[in-house]
Amino acid sequence: MYYFFGSIASFTVPLITGVLSTTSMRAAMTGDLVVGLIGSALMLVVLISERGRHHG
Repeated sequence: MYYFFGSIASFTVPLITGVLSTTSMRAAMTGDLVVGLIGSALMLVVLISERGRHHG
């Protein structure tokens, strides 16, 4: 599952940032930042749920 979604991200993120960079470089960087923040938030959700499952 990890490699499946990693390969999708490796393919789509450059396409999306390429389209955004035609608008402005700031939009491309903002898009990258948003994707990074969403990924970090999801990682924290998984970490918290795993800790709760093992310590509960």
